[in-house]
Amino acid sequence: MGVLVTAAWTCAAVSLPARAPSLSAADAVRAAVVARLGVKATVQVESIDVTGDAPVFREARPGPGSWLGRPLRFTLVTVSGAELPAMATVTVTGALVVTTRTVARGESLKPEDLNESQRVITDVPLRRLPRLEELIGSRALRALLSGEAVAGNAVTLRRKVEPGDSVTVVAASGAVEVTGTFVAADGGEPGRVIRVINPQTRRYLRGRVLQNGKVEVIDAR
Repeated sequence: MGVLVTAAWTCAAVSLPARAPSLSAADAVRAAVVARLGVKATVQVESIDVTGDAPVFREARPGPGSWLGRPLRFTLVTVSGAELPAMATVTVTGALVVTTRTVARGESLKPEDLNESQRVITDVPLRRLPRLEELIGSRALRALLSGEAVAGNAVTLRRKVEPGDSVTVVAASGAVEVTGTFVAADGGEPGRVIRVINPQTRRYLRGRVLQNGKVEVIDAR
C-alpha cells in the first residue's frame, strides 16, 4: 500500500533591492541641479554633450566650481556604475533673493533689505540657495551691491537662536509646564544645548534649543 506524502511549502516574502533609477541624461542633470539648489526651480536643458554611449543613467554629479549661467560639467553615472563626463547648458528659473540696497560687510540683513522674485537664475554658484526667511538677520560677509543675488557663501546665516535674543524658556514638571522670557547667552540650532539668563535674577539655566526663539530647560547652574 503506497503512502501519500504531502509536502507543505511556506512562501516567505522576499524584499528585493530597490532598482536604481533609469534616467535620461537630461533628466539626470535636471534632478542634480534642483537637488543642489534646494529650492523649487524649473530647469531647461538647452544642450548636453556626453562622452560615451549609454542610454540611461542613475544620477548626475555636478563638477566643482559650477556656476549657473555658464556651461556646467557633470559626471553621469550609468545604472551599472560606470561614469561618463558630460557638458550641459541649462536655464534655471526659480525664486531668487536679491538686495534692495547696498549692504556693507558685517551688516545684518533686515526684511526691507531683501526682495524675492521668480526669475532666470544666473551668476551664482550651483549650490544651495538660502530662502528669504533664512536670510533675515544674517550677516554679510562682504559688501553686497543693490540688486545682487544673495548666495549662501556671501552671508553668515542666522541660527534659530543667537546670543542676546529674547527667548521663551519652557520647563516641564510632570503635567505642568512653566514658561518664561529669558535672554540667550549662546546661540545654536535645534538640539544644541545653550545657556540662557533670567534678566531679573541674572541666574543662568542650561537648555536645549527647540525651534526659533524657544528653549527647553535641562538644568540650572
